[in-house]
Amino acid sequence: MKNIIFILVLFVGVLSSCKKDDAPETPKEVVLSTENQIISFQLNIEGTLVTGSIDETNKLITLDTEDADVTSLVPIIEYSDDSTISPAVNVSQNFENEVAYTIIAENGDSNIYRVVVNNISSNTAILNFQLLINAKTYEGTIDNDSKTLYVETDYTLDTADIVFSLPEGTSITPVLEGTPNFYLPIEYMVTAENGEITIYTLTTKAYYFFDNNSNHLFYSDATAGFSGTGLDLTIPNSSIIIENEQNSYTIQNTIISNSSTYTNGMPFDAFRCTFPDNITTATDYKIKYLIDGEVKTVSDFNIDVLAENVPVITSLNQEKYAWNDILIITGENLPDIISIPSNGSLFIIQNSNSYDLTVNNDRTQLTLTLDYSYLFPSYFGRPEGEKTITLYGTNRRIGTTINTIFK
Repeated sequence: MKNIIFILVLFVGVLSSCKKDDAPETPKEVVLSTENQIISFQLNIEGTLVTGSIDETNKLITLDTEDADVTSLVPIIEYSDDSTISPAVNVSQNFENEVAYTIIAENGDSNIYRVVVNNISSNTAILNFQLLINAKTYEGTIDNDSKTLYVETDYTLDTADIVFSLPEGTSITPVLEGTPNFYLPIEYMVTAENGEITIYTLTTKAYYFFDNNSNHLFYSDATAGFSGTGLDLTIPNSSIIIENEQNSYTIQNTIISNSSTYTNGMPFDAFRCTFPDNITTATDYKIKYLIDGEVKTVSDFNIDVLAENVPVITSLNQEKYAWNDILIITGENLPDIISIPSNGSLFIIQNSNSYDLTVNNDRTQLTLTLDYSYLFPSYFGRPEGEKTITLYGTNRRIGTTINTIFK
């Protein structure tokens, strides 16, 4: 009886065991990675590895370089396992601008890292500069080896302004404070982005004819006077020409009457000249100053030259003149006006209550009583001296001259 019970129990156990083996298994849960970080970011710049600083909070990677070419670099990036990155790490990028990398975790979560390269420069080279005067632009030349700047103008520099073009992040200031005086050399301090400093020296050359005579009317045999800045006729191959659209003449017989410098440093040059014998009548001549054939400046006023009916002086009645002497000029086409300089002034003389100047009907003789004491050096306690008498035509057109002695 006991054996029967044991067999039954064993049978039941076998059945129970078979039932468990036949039941299906529950599948295991798959866990995907959430990691999506850039762990390390480097750039290889000319063989040197520059490692970026990673700000996880702001997802910002910054690298500091100096004078580097970062326009086409393949980064070295270490990022989370089982994640993907875009753009691909083997693709070169232009890191002059911000570059964004997207890291996507295995589970699809993403992070976007911004890469910023702070590429500071030590460049202090001035790219270009211009001088601005009366809405006109004058391009300067730069010698970055000698650290010198040079510019020429055909106008005065009193109202000049200067504009520089510099590398990004670079600044420039005059070494000396205050309004710059472009007639004198000026030092400029150029500061690079990294703080490096270079000193440049600017030299400016101005060429300009002064319009200090409202009357530019001349007879063809007149001695004309002109002045300006930069008109240095002692420079080799420098010259003055007078021309219009029809004619051009080189003035050969120039006499430098004054070369000096104003207190602001502006050079002052004055010269006298006579016109070529074959110059023709015209009202629209310009004078030009040249060096080695290059025109440096052109007068902004016209010169009127008359070659017909020119007054001519053939003689004076005396070699020397004293107070109350009679001055008699003999010649042809003699005008009604003359000038006599004295004591730094120029006395314009014509018939009036002060002067009895007369010219005969044939215009061959001019007579004047020299009773104006200011005309004589002796009035000022000075010795006799040579004076230049000048003839003037209609509208005070300047004519020929003659020299004589006043006591």
